[in-house]
Amino acid sequence: MIRFCEMKNFTLVLLLICEGSLLAQTSVGSWRSHLPKSNFTMIEHLDSKIFGANKYGLVVYDRSDESIQDLSKINHLSQTGISSFRCSDLNGMCIVGYQDGSVDIIDVQNNVTNQPAIANAAIVGDKVINDIIFEDQTALILTGVGAVRMQLSSLNILEYSLINIDGQNTGIDEGIVFNNDLYFSNELGVFKSSMSDLFLSPIPELLKFDRKSENISNFFRMDGDLYLLYANPIDNNDTIFRLINDQFIAQTELANTEMRYIDVSDDFILVTRRDRYELLDHDFNQLGIIDEYFSNSGVDAVKASFYSGGDSIIIADRSYGGVLSSFSDSENAVVFGLSSPSRGAISELREIDNVIYGLTGGNSATFNTPFLFRYDNEQGWSSKLLLYPQNDNANNPVDIALIDDKKYVTLDRSGLMILDENNNLLEYFSDSTNQIGDAVDGYYGIRGIEKDDEDNLWMLNSVSKSTLSLLDIEGNWYGVALPEFTRPIVFDLLRLSNGYLVFSLKESGIVIYDPGDTPTDFSDDQYKIINSNPAEGSLPNNNVNCFAEDRDGELWIGTDEGIGIIYNPSSVFEGNFEGVQRVIVNQDGYNGYLFETDAVISIAVDGANRKWVAPNGAGLFLISADGQEEIARFTQSESPLLSDVISDLAIIPKTGELFIATENGLLSYQPDASEPQEALDEIKVFPNPVKPGYSGPITFTNLTADAPVRVTDAAGNLIFETVSQGGTAIWNGKNRNGEKVSTGVYLVFAASRDGSGGAIAKIMILN
Repeated sequence: MIRFCEMKNFTLVLLLICEGSLLAQTSVGSWRSHLPKSNFTMIEHLDSKIFGANKYGLVVYDRSDESIQDLSKINHLSQTGISSFRCSDLNGMCIVGYQDGSVDIIDVQNNVTNQPAIANAAIVGDKVINDIIFEDQTALILTGVGAVRMQLSSLNILEYSLINIDGQNTGIDEGIVFNNDLYFSNELGVFKSSMSDLFLSPIPELLKFDRKSENISNFFRMDGDLYLLYANPIDNNDTIFRLINDQFIAQTELANTEMRYIDVSDDFILVTRRDRYELLDHDFNQLGIIDEYFSNSGVDAVKASFYSGGDSIIIADRSYGGVLSSFSDSENAVVFGLSSPSRGAISELREIDNVIYGLTGGNSATFNTPFLFRYDNEQGWSSKLLLYPQNDNANNPVDIALIDDKKYVTLDRSGLMILDENNNLLEYFSDSTNQIGDAVDGYYGIRGIEKDDEDNLWMLNSVSKSTLSLLDIEGNWYGVALPEFTRPIVFDLLRLSNGYLVFSLKESGIVIYDPGDTPTDFSDDQYKIINSNPAEGSLPNNNVNCFAEDRDGELWIGTDEGIGIIYNPSSVFEGNFEGVQRVIVNQDGYNGYLFETDAVISIAVDGANRKWVAPNGAGLFLISADGQEEIARFTQSESPLLSDVISDLAIIPKTGELFIATENGLLSYQPDASEPQEALDEIKVFPNPVKPGYSGPITFTNLTADAPVRVTDAAGNLIFETVSQGGTAIWNGKNRNGEKVSTGVYLVFAASRDGSGGAIAKIMILN
């Protein structure tokens, strides 16, 4: 679904879906990307299509039918990590360059072909694709290890040139072909090499340029001369240089003003500045300015290029996405993008009331920009930068809790902020206030937050005398210290269903804390430290990375040496505590402990009590409820998974959708299990009707746990039967002989496991 919003003459084209329909149910086994697709750093066009790009992927806006398509590793591209992107109308294609040297080629129908030769080549060095220059029948690909020429008809690599300067192998950052010479820059300076010997024995000539070459934004031609833009990101003392007698000479025009990119047409100069775009003639006389897309919008410019002749331009904007505008008709701008997080660096995930919250995370050694992201199936994504006049140096948001319409966000280094439903800052607690605990050199490390059944808030303080803080419903603050530890470094707070609090100690195991029935009366509280010592619980390892409570009340603990389980957390304060248990599994004929050679980073429990496990750098596993069986595994090389390095997992109970935070961005996967219902009143079927050509699973949801499900034809003949996984069951559309069923109406019968209720649904299948 695409929504067009008119604001005066401004047109906003905002796709409110990801990989299909955001509001519709996703099919079992499908993946969705949740990458930033509303801020771009690159902009190109091909035929009627305009491509907005960043390192995570592409968004394609087709002017011919006003459609938008998302291209990412999930559906088309070979990977993430885009480092360069160029299109050519003459050649009818776009080329995507990646940080590892891989190349994707996109045709006018958005078909993608991968060329991995550079990435796979036995060449030592950084193979990143830095720039792409289209020639008549070939493309010159400029990399961190030299220049490569690719034939566009066959996509074969024809030639490779190693760039050696003064005995040092080096790469190319920016480049342009001018008068049969390749002019390029790298960390050593600005050089010229004849195209005739570029792939023979090139001897690059160093050109005079008196600035830092790494700050060159781009080369450009104008009126038969070659120019470059020097853009200093520190002091904005930017300058245009012109090539004169093999020297780049600073020009007085536009000197010492802020510029980010320059494009030139036969008639005009287009200057991209941080907060506006300027149209100039070739004598540098200003002809027009665009400094907003609609009333009071402002701009967050990265790059603008001429488009389709005249003064029409296409824009890559960090805040609004892709923009199509013109200086003569700027009020009719078209802005396009996807509903998505505004940033890709999401390392912490929390699920609250079937809503996913993402945070940029961090620790005492980082200064991550404090973003809060929110997703639900009805409204899509929203993003909020948590910087206010009261806390303009805040960073490292790691956890969130909700009470009524208030959000409580904890930050590892910057304290606690309380927001209203519109994300306005209500209160901020930091080193200037002492309610939370004591600060160390201004460091307030609040690593977690949980609310209890009475809406009291428990917080976990790292490097503080008060390891736990309590904010009660009356607004009073209390602190709890652990006598065994002085200012311990602590991570991750979890409240169990029995009211206990669990948190981890750096290299010292975990603490299970029982606040009793009177949270503000600490006289009846008790806690137990559990570590690898056999007398103190026998954890697999004292480095604990995560924990999760499953549907049976068991505590699953992820450590640097696999998983440990406390089957009955209540027993830790009783005489029958048997310590932390480990699951023995058989692999290739050998018995061993579950994930015993892996550091387990995150664990999530689905509606069928199965465990999703993310071992460090090993991808994603789905194991059975008891851990004895490996049900599925996904890796970056063999699935749409964006990276094998996963920082966090979270599940929306209602749908069962699994959200996966990786080092290359956020994505989600739709498993075959969801939260079971308490009573069976209605069976939901997706898709219904099943249209010709559909080959995916047919999903039955809204079921109770372990519900028997039967499918019959209209005459009552049994076609298929199964048992639900949590609240979900699936059918492949085939009968018991493995044959695809014929067109017709089929009946779905489901019953509660205890026989207390049942429901019937109809499904139409068209073949």
